Amino acid sequence: MHVETRQLKDLVSIGPAMLEDFELLGIHSVAQLKRRNPQRMYRDLCSIRNQVIDPCCLDTFVAAVAQAKDPNLPIEQRQSWYGAECESLVRESESQPPPVSARVSLAAVHVPSRIDPLTISQDEDFRDAA
Repeated sequence: MHVETRQLKDLVSIGPAMLEDFELLGIHSVAQLKRRNPQRMYRDLCSIRNQVIDPCCLDTFVAAVAQAKDPNLPIEQRQSWYGAECESLVRESESQPPPVSARVSLAAVHVPSRIDPLTISQDEDFRDAA
């Protein structure tokens, strides 16, 4: 069995602000992070902070979880912008309201339309049982 030696701060694009977010979400290790669902993390963080979080944060969560799952991930895929359209999402969200299916009812927070929190089931959260 592989023992994880990387720390959260070792992951690409993870700085003090993201480390604080991980702390708020109860994530203290790479081993815990790799069991988490980035969309759920984003939704939970919006709820905890009781505000709309920049959608680029979701992109960073996606990249961080991918790195946690695969220590040999190619460097370009470790970047938060890999496969992301966060800048265009921000511009798009400022010009029009998100569809009803993209709203998080818990905190009345709008979420980018590419995330439908209603489709995220409890089974998709891979938190440690402990």
